[in-house]
Amino acid sequence: FRWHVGRPALMRPAGSTLCPSMTSSSLAPLTSASITSLPPLPPTSPASPPATFLTSTDGKSEINLLPDWLNDPELNDKAQIQASNRTRQMYLIVLVQNRRDLNNMTTADYSKITQGYLTGRLDKSQVTGPTAVTQIGSDPAYPTVQYEVRGSLNKIDVVYLHTVVETPTRLVQILAWTPPTAFATNQPEMQQVIQSFREK
Repeated sequence: FRWHVGRPALMRPAGSTLCPSMTSSSLAPLTSASITSLPPLPPTSPASPPATFLTSTDGKSEINLLPDWLNDPELNDKAQIQASNRTRQMYLIVLVQNRRDLNNMTTADYSKITQGYLTGRLDKSQVTGPTAVTQIGSDPAYPTVQYEVRGSLNKIDVVYLHTVVETPTRLVQILAWTPPTAFATNQPEMQQVIQSFREK
C-alpha cells in the first residue's frame, strides 16, 4: 500500500462536516450529505512541530502526542483536534458537540448516527464491535463506545477506529484511521492516543 503524494488531501463538499450539526429542536439536518469524506491521503504541507499535549481549538480538551505525532491542521476543518504520524500512516481527529444541543441523545445513539454517516461514504463498509473499550481515562473516567469500521474511500482501503466519549457536558467523537495493511501494527498506538483524551 502506498500513498500517492501530490493528490488533493481533502476531497469534500464545502461546508460539510464529519460531526453533523444537530439542534435541540430537530434532527432533520442529519443527512448523508453532512458528513465529510475523510481522506486516507496525507496532506502535502508540513505539519506543526510536536508538543507533549495537543490542546483543542476551544481550549477545553487535549490529547497526548506520542513521539513522531504532530499537530496536523489539514485533516478536517471542523475538528477541534487534528493529529497524525504520517511516517506510519496514522491519523486522528476529535469533534465535539454540546449535549444540550442533542436532545439528551445517548452515547450509543450518537455513535450509531455518526458511524452511519461514515459508512455511508465508504464502499464495501464493514463494522465490527463494539470493541472492549468502554471508558477513557481514570480520574475522571468517561463512558465510551468504540467500533472498528473498514471500507474503501476514493478506491483506497482504510480502517477507522470510531470512538464516542461521553463527558459531563459534551459528546466527543474521536476518529482514528490507517491502512488495513498497517492496522494490526498501528492499532495499539492509535488506542493509546485515543485513551489520552481528557477535558481540561
